[in-house]
Amino acid sequence: MNEPYEFLYDYPPKSIQQALPESCLYSFAKAQKSLYTLFDSASLISQRLNFRPFYIELLEVNNDLPFRMTYRVTEKQHFLFFVLHGSIDFTDTEGLFISHARQGYYAMTYNDIGLYRVKMPPGRNIVLCISILPEWLTFVTKDLPVLKEYLTTLEAGVYPNAMLPYCQMDLHIQRRLKTIYSEISNGVGSLDGLLRLQISGILERYNVLAEQQLNSIPYKVKNYLDRHFYDTDLNSQQVADYFGRTERTLRNHFKATFNITIRDYYTSCRLRQALLLMKSKNLPVSDVFYQVGYNDESTFRYEMKKYKIRMA
Repeated sequence: MNEPYEFLYDYPPKSIQQALPESCLYSFAKAQKSLYTLFDSASLISQRLNFRPFYIELLEVNNDLPFRMTYRVTEKQHFLFFVLHGSIDFTDTEGLFISHARQGYYAMTYNDIGLYRVKMPPGRNIVLCISILPEWLTFVTKDLPVLKEYLTTLEAGVYPNAMLPYCQMDLHIQRRLKTIYSEISNGVGSLDGLLRLQISGILERYNVLAEQQLNSIPYKVKNYLDRHFYDTDLNSQQVADYFGRTERTLRNHFKATFNITIRDYYTSCRLRQALLLMKSKNLPVSDVFYQVGYNDESTFRYEMKKYKIRMA
């Protein structure tokens, strides 16, 4: 497989070495590429394994301050993404929310060609990212209804990014990850059959967990917001009334799941759609604000300014 993405740092590293430090929490004896990248207040340990139909990277970031960087996707990519330590926030290049991933959770995600931003809090943050060739993913999920519908939806439309729910890594998933890690870290034996077996098992279990999450209240609210963000009467109280919950209860559940408030989430949806309309159709602000849920142009401009988004 071609490298599915590349990192673009906000400032030049002090050094890049191939020898990994002793502080590295996990090591891949079979890694085909290892890099230890040092910055003034952060370090990145990257170990990569290219084994068609998978491209696997274990990334450890140790940072004293919040660490931000961009990654560029050069081909449409499907990822299995695991957070082993810490957390990570994904946004677009305008800083608009995509997702928040926390320790002990994993998800199936998708990125179209383009640039994306990540932010990690101070401390140790470790993620495992497995890129999967679309044809293998389609084949292995043909009897997994949630994943099959997800892939069918992506094939039928144009999406800059998409994802299924983050699910907690239960004992079933942890055992499979330990089996993969043991094989990669020992440096002996064949990986082909083992990776296919374990990753297909992870996907099968994920299909069950994702279905449960999609039926939970926070994800039902998210789905509602995704479909109604352009309604001018949309607000947190209206959403709470629709779901028969108090505003406070719904707000707390949503924030606990997604690390963003209901209002900030649908505002991100509105502004992202507005930018798409302005860029793809070359529309002025005066022809856009009412299409994305705003009653007046001044409120729309205020939100754009708050997010530091430059308007044409």
